[in-house]
Amino acid sequence: RRTGELLAEGARRGRPVSVVVFGADPAPDPGEGPKSRLGSDLALALGAHARASDAVGRLGEGWVGIAAPTTDAERARRLAERLLDTVERHLARSRRPAPRLSAGYHSVADPGSDAGDAAALIARAVTALRTRTADGRIRPWAGDAVA
Repeated sequence: RRTGELLAEGARRGRPVSVVVFGADPAPDPGEGPKSRLGSDLALALGAHARASDAVGRLGEGWVGIAAPTTDAERARRLAERLLDTVERHLARSRRPAPRLSAGYHSVADPGSDAGDAAALIARAVTALRTRTADGRIRPWAGDAVA
């Protein structure tokens, strides 16, 4: 719901909105003891280190999304880089072995356009996370390629 609110605000103000989805690499299997708490641990760690303007929420087992207002594709990539390093260090203090995290993102430059649908924005960020290459920890949705 908060992602939709951020999109509406972005449309009113003419500002971009991005969603960055973080997940463990590889994703945990549900019911595997401590691994099954990874989503909660990841959400808490991201919430502690995200910007005050960002909305953080669990999207599934081991996946957490951040809706980031006034954030274009380049800034979404930088946000993902910063949070991946910070959160991995945070989780390494309490989890053994420490999970390796990856991220996918999607940005909408004009939230007032047809592309400014919250469910589509989240789905494209999840798709980017799922289709990342083995050597890439951060991947944009295909339409958001940033050099």
